[in-house]
Order: sequence, then C-alpha cells, then structure tokens
Amino acid sequence: MDTISPFIEEVINSLQTAPKSPLNGDSDAVIEVNKLTMKAGALYEKVRYMVDYREENTLRRSAIERILKRKIILESKTDVGLLLLQELVSGGYLTNASVGEESAHGLQHIVDKYLSLQTTVALPFLLSMAATEIELHLSPFSLENAIAEAFYQTIHKSIRPTYDIPQAELDAQIYIACRRSLLKKDNESLVFALWLRYVPEWKNLSIAEVDANRDNYTDIIQKIYNELKNPLGWNITARLRNQAIYFTLIKEVIEKFGGQSTQTFLDQNYLKEYISSYLDLRYQNEFERTKRSSIRAVIYVFFTKMILAVVSEIPYDLAVLQRLDLFPLITNLLFHPILLLIMTRTIKPLGKENTDRIYAGVVSMVYNRDIPPIKLKPDRGATFLSILFSLFYLGIFFLSFGLLLWILLVIGFNFVSILLFLFFLTFVSYFGLRIRYNAKKWKIEVSDETTLGLLWSIFTLPIVRTGRWLSATFSSINIFVFVLDFIIETPFQLILRTSDLFLNFLKEKREELY
Repeated sequence: MDTISPFIEEVINSLQTAPKSPLNGDSDAVIEVNKLTMKAGALYEKVRYMVDYREENTLRRSAIERILKRKIILESKTDVGLLLLQELVSGGYLTNASVGEESAHGLQHIVDKYLSLQTTVALPFLLSMAATEIELHLSPFSLENAIAEAFYQTIHKSIRPTYDIPQAELDAQIYIACRRSLLKKDNESLVFALWLRYVPEWKNLSIAEVDANRDNYTDIIQKIYNELKNPLGWNITARLRNQAIYFTLIKEVIEKFGGQSTQTFLDQNYLKEYISSYLDLRYQNEFERTKRSSIRAVIYVFFTKMILAVVSEIPYDLAVLQRLDLFPLITNLLFHPILLLIMTRTIKPLGKENTDRIYAGVVSMVYNRDIPPIKLKPDRGATFLSILFSLFYLGIFFLSFGLLLWILLVIGFNFVSILLFLFFLTFVSYFGLRIRYNAKKWKIEVSDETTLGLLWSIFTLPIVRTGRWLSATFSSINIFVFVLDFIIETPFQLILRTSDLFLNFLKEKREELY
C-alpha cells in the first residue's frame, strides 16, 4: 500500500499545533478606524500600487516596510508599533475593530531589535528585514513556510551536481531556489528566511542578547548577501518550475482539508477529481487576474511615458530642433502601452492536458516516488564553445538593436525619441513577458517549442534581457512612487488620523445627547 511522504505528513500534523494570532490579545481596547477614513486609506493604497507594480502576495509586506521607513527615517520616530497597526487597519491590510492595542508591544519589540543593529548595518536594510518579520508575526503559522520546507526536503536529494561543490553552498542554493520557485519570494523576504536558518533563536532574543552578538550578525548578513548573488540559485530555480506547481497543489489540498488531508491524498480518484475542478477554476481566475494586471501595467507605462515626454522629449524638440516633432512623440506615447496590451491580452486559458500532467506530478511528490533527478552542469568557463556562443549572442544583440535603430532613423526619430523608444521597448518587453509568465504559472513545461517560436525567441532575447537589466537597475526610480511616498503620504496619513479622531469626537458628542 502506498504511503504518504513523511515530509508532507509533517506539514499536516503541524496544523494541530499551529500558534494563534497575537493580534487579538486579552484587552478590550481594539484599534477601530472610522469607515470613511478606512475607505480613503484603502483607496490611497490601491492608487499607490497602481503606479508601483508589485506582486499581490507582497503588498502587505511592502506596505509595512514603507510605513516603517517613513516613520523612522523621515519622521525620526522610534515608538512605531501602535502607529503601524493603525495605518495597516486604515489601509485595509488588517480587519477593523479586531486588532488589540496591546499587540503593538510585540511589533515594537521586533523593531527595537533591528534598531539596535543600526550602528553596524544600514538602517533601510534593517527595516526591510523588520517588515518581513512583522508580516510573519501577524500570521504566526504560515502554511507557505511549512510547505516550502517540505518542498526543500523532497527535492533536495534529486538535485545532483555533476561537479564538485561544497555541500553547505549547495544546500543554501537549493533552499533559496525552492522558496523562489514555490513562493515567488523577493530578495527581501528571502533574506529573513535565510537569517532564521543561521539565527534560529532570533525571534526569542532580548535587546541585550542582540547587542551582545552584533558583530556576528553583521558577518551573517554579508554571508546571506553573497548567497543571494550566487547564480547557482537562479539556475536551480529555473529547473524547479514544474515541481513548484505540484507543491502548490499539495498546499491547496492541505489548506482545504486540514487534518483530513491524509485521507484525501490516499483516495486518488477523489484527489484527481478535486485537482481537476480546482484547476479549471484557477485557470479562469488567473486569466481574469492577468487582464486586470495588464490594465494596471498599461496605466503605469502610459503615465510614466507622459512624464518623460514632458521633461525630456518635448523640451529637446523645442530647444534643439526648434519644432515639435509630433509623429515620434505620439508614437512614443502610444506604441508601448498598445504593445504591452497586445502581449498581455493574447493569453489563452490552459486545458485538460496540462491538468493531467499536474495530477501525475502531484502523485509523484505525495508518495515521494518517481521523482526525476535534476543534474546541474558546471559553468563552461572560458572554453572555445562558450566564447563562440558569447560572440554569436553579441552578434544577435547588435543585429536586433541595429535593425530597430535603422527603422527608427528611417521614419524620422531624433536622438532623444530613439533613446526613449528603445528604453521602453526593452522595459515593456520584459514587463509583458513577466505578466505572460505569471499568467501561465500553472503551465507544465515540456520541450515542444516550434522552429518559428525558437527563431522569434532568439531575435527578441537581447531586447528582453536588456529590459530585465533595466528593470532591476532602475526599479527604485519611480517618479510617481517618489511623489506619493515623500511628498503626499506623510501629510495624507496625518489628515486621515486627524479626521478619524475628529469623527470619533463627533460620535461621542452625539452619544451624549441620548
């Protein structure tokens, strides 16, 4: 008789001992925000993330980090626990009138631990780590983390390098790859996950204990930084796409059936039926979500281009060319949003063939059998073939951009308009490709690429890779986000807080009449 993998059984058993949320507490004092204030705060958050594109699963953590940096760095406040909870409630990240005020003490202790390290580590980096820990503190039992650990334990033995590599380095890179592929975690969240691997007692430390080990912590942070830069982690991540999908379904089953998940996994007929119905719904939901994401992305690109046109292209035309060159200006304004819309609106939902592949993969993981090995090949280094391939890629790079440059010159683009066109073409190409990738996150990869598709990929690869580099390099440069965070948000939050206090004051005065 088949038996369930012990790693998955451990996840199911952990549901019985899951800690309760620390937010409610025993106090009658809860954080309550006026409904009008809460609607205004939630609307602001939606507007902000419309112009600062992020994955939905990172929004609350990003909001926590943003609030901490504004309160501590800009407003020079250190007693921020209660203020943080109030803003999370007003922004719709926590349920109104359900969070006890005393729970702010736990958040404040987390912040204080990181502030005690600011003499040796950059404060923004520390606040980013604090935001991740606070996010986990708000939801003390994370099924995601439990599944990620089971994923790591299951896959670890299947990763087989064909060259010598230190075991500690391999373990760390597999761990990073499992979380990147399964949880889609950004580096900020990965930093804290690795931190807990090296400092497992961190959550229970006092401020004095943190102070006593400050120098050791600095070395650990540098070690984590180096591990995240290691390209081996990305290499393994790319190889775990299908396995991550299987474990995502395993997580869904455990989340749905809880302690009864063991029986569900053992009844393979019912398991197949459930996975099929679940995926049919997910395919459609992802399709709809992609359409919403595409609209957000198009709005972001359009308004960013409008700003750049006003501050660079139009002044250049008037000052240097002594005329307003409308054709390049209009093309630069409309072409890239339309291209992005086409790239993201031509995605089709997945079907039964993909569902069958997923079910087969889930069964192999649940019973920990028939898991194909993943062989890691060494970097070619400076061999003749690697040099030849690099030269070939360089030739494609110049061919792709050279052809685009020639076309733009032929149709009358000037120097500035060409720069803007190429910049946004690379950026939008990568942006659109990422949305398409996310839309097909349930698609099992198979080696069936057509010749035409391969040729198109070869031609567009330099453009997309350049867009990826630009996105990573300039991800922090966002005019709208700068204006919102440093000019609008502080007075806006002050107005919200004052309005909420005033509305509560009026409510109390009205109640005195009865």
